[in-house]
Amino acid sequence: MSNKLENVDQNQVERSIFKEWLDKLQQDSWQLELIISGFVLYGIYSAN
Repeated sequence: MSNKLENVDQNQVERSIFKEWLDKLQQDSWQLELIISGFVLYGIYSAN
């Protein structure tokens, strides 16, 4: 019985860590998106 509880607790911990990582990635990804958008806009402007 305790082995099943340990597995459930471990799964919850792994999901929690994964969720925290995804949240951090989502918050930090705007910087990369801004840089990429800047290069794309510069490329479009330069092409004309």
